[in-house]
Amino acid sequence: MSGVALVALGVLLVRGLRPGASRGTAYGVAIAACIAGYTLADARGVEHADPLAYLVVVLMLPVAVYLAIVVHRSGVAALRHALGPATLIAAPATFGAFALVLFALQHASAASVAAVRETSVVIAVALAAPVLGERVTPRRLAGAALVAVGVAVLASG
Repeated sequence: MSGVALVALGVLLVRGLRPGASRGTAYGVAIAACIAGYTLADARGVEHADPLAYLVVVLMLPVAVYLAIVVHRSGVAALRHALGPATLIAAPATFGAFALVLFALQHASAASVAAVRETSVVIAVALAAPVLGERVTPRRLAGAALVAVGVAVLASG
């Protein structure tokens, strides 16, 4: 549990708690609750099914509905246009990342897997200056380091 706490504290340091940012913080908490909910649901799902089969079943309906909405609103040509090279790279990468999470849920607790998913915070901090031109403060660096330490604690436990 200490690893999860370190990750949470690290995320808070990276994000920061600024005056007047309660709306953004509320959205963040709501998103975290959604992620926790579907991570727990996925953990239960892979107890009863192979991760890849579970993933296909979970994604079939939303993908079919989304495609139907796009075709209905914008036509088949818009759908063809959207299926460019970026989509053809991003779709399998997203599927693969989700599959890796499901396989991880077979071997570790949902809390640990959810915390390790937060390593994206470390990646975001590492790319903030060179890619986005953002200033990376010592507090953000400390937060990213706490996330990395928390993940290491989770991996060793």
